[in-house]
Amino acid sequence: MPASRSTLRIGAAALAAVLALAQGGVEAQTQARAAPTRPVATLPLAAAKSSASAPRTKSAASPASAVAPIKIAGIDYIDVIAFGRASGMKAVWLAPLEELALQNDHLRIVLKHDSRELSVNGMRVFTGDAVRGHKGALLVSRTDADTLLSPIIDAGRGRAAIPSLKTIVIDPGHGGPDHGKINDKLKLNEKTFTLDTALRLKKILEARGYKIVMTRTADVKVDLPARAVVATTAKADLFVSIHFNSVAQGAQRVRGLEVYRFTPRGQAPVTRGDVTAEDREKNPADPFAYWNTLAACLMQRSLLGDLKLVDRGMKHHKFAVLRLAPCPSLLIEGGFLSNDAEAKLIATPDFRQKLAQSIADGISEYATTLANAKK
Repeated sequence: MPASRSTLRIGAAALAAVLALAQGGVEAQTQARAAPTRPVATLPLAAAKSSASAPRTKSAASPASAVAPIKIAGIDYIDVIAFGRASGMKAVWLAPLEELALQNDHLRIVLKHDSRELSVNGMRVFTGDAVRGHKGALLVSRTDADTLLSPIIDAGRGRAAIPSLKTIVIDPGHGGPDHGKINDKLKLNEKTFTLDTALRLKKILEARGYKIVMTRTADVKVDLPARAVVATTAKADLFVSIHFNSVAQGAQRVRGLEVYRFTPRGQAPVTRGDVTAEDREKNPADPFAYWNTLAACLMQRSLLGDLKLVDRGMKHHKFAVLRLAPCPSLLIEGGFLSNDAEAKLIATPDFRQKLAQSIADGISEYATTLANAKK
């Protein structure tokens, strides 16, 4: 599990070590700390556009921009039904004023009043702001409409530029004296499994033609700013951080997969509700909020489809390793080491190979979606 924030200062020695890592070296010894099972139907994100959809160009207006905002408690909201109409989605009330579905032939998004969780073809996805009721309508924040719903419904619409995917930075969490999460009973630690999974992933992605840069390839400690510098130096198109999870309470009950994007500016991370002054600060990851959602949602779908583990949702947080990323990024929590049954599974090479394969497939789906969005 990663730390949420970290200093941005990087000493000269650390920077030199990072550059060595970016060129494939493994001797860097940076010393700062790194900081419910459900069936999942196919999302339309990497699919061809429906034949019923109106033709568009990548510069077509964002659907959210077509809906007049309503400001409540300092947040701009828009009507869900009006947004759905602008997005080519049909709105169906499932429970009057409480639960609403936006749907078309291949996608169904269910939103609930006063909830920060919605369902995308049965997959759990967490919003930044709670859905609100207002004068007989359900409202979603404009930020969630722009950076969460829009990329899921029609990736690339309203975007002036579509990114490419050639260089990928893989970030095995923790390392060196930073063991990450530990299962003392089974004598298992996170840093070992993140590195092993990352090396397996590297091999798969290189075979698919991607340029891969690792933040570490050995049991060394790399601080969080240094990991971001690796991505900057490599001119990365995608940053993928690999971790395994843990909880203190209810350890044998809690299990499953999570994928995180960086929390958009002006929203609170999923672990709390109140927006603070810090949440309104600018961060390096802010320009990539739209693409972070797309990559994370496709990744969560791929992992759930292949691994058949509990769906704990596509979430968002202000992890420093994502905050500092100079490109679209996501963080994977590949299961709970605190859960003995799941930890034993993670400890098997077969599971880690399957996890690496599933991550690679999620990345390939992201690449396909980007290519389709450019058409």
